[in-house]
Amino acid sequence: MKFLALLLLLTASVVAHPHLFIEYSFEFEFNKNKELKGFWVDLEFDEMFSSSIIEECDVNKDGKFSKKESDKVNAGFFKNLENYNYYLHISNGGTL
Repeated sequence: MKFLALLLLLTASVVAHPHLFIEYSFEFEFNKNKELKGFWVDLEFDEMFSSSIIEECDVNKDGKFSKKESDKVNAGFFKNLENYNYYLHISNGGTL
């Protein structure tokens, strides 16, 4: 019986995962012919996710990310998003 309770407890912790909330905004730039020249996406992550990144990656605890610390943030939290197109799907008239 104790084994079953332990198994259920461990299973619950395995399937549990944190949530991430992102606020985003877009800025578009057009040329003189009103054709899209470029765009920028600004992503703002929630406070809990941001603080966990700071806690884990600001190794020297100076409140700033050095180049090495920034590289750690990118590799550990964002690099893999390339495989998912950063969750952005951009189309032009139905064509991606």
